[in-house]
Amino acid sequence: MVEQRLSLRRNGLWGAVAFGVALAVVIGVRLDQAALAMLVGVVCGVAASVPTSLLIVSLMRRQETKNQRAQRDMAPSPPVVVIAPSNAPQLAQPTNWAQPAPAQRQFTVIGEEGMKNGLDYWQE
Repeated sequence: MVEQRLSLRRNGLWGAVAFGVALAVVIGVRLDQAALAMLVGVVCGVAASVPTSLLIVSLMRRQETKNQRAQRDMAPSPPVVVIAPSNAPQLAQPTNWAQPAPAQRQFTVIGEEGMKNGLDYWQE
């Protein structure tokens, strides 16, 4: 029974490989030279990014296990309770120093006919 499953998996794998090769041949025959070059470039770019992605995943898992070990090894700290005494002096409220008002800014719009008291008007 186990040999039958392995044989079925092996045959399925070979069938998938054969289908992929046949599909690649059909696509290669029908595409023009520029499109085929672009497709090969995309496939090579994706294939080049796979090792880098695997390295990043490996480093992230290693860091994650290191953090888990550090958390497991740390002894739990006792709870800290702070009680303020009732006769503590009250802190003075900060004074609100008056800020000088910013100066009114004047803007000139370039390309407009004119302005009077902040309202547009057209010269006739």
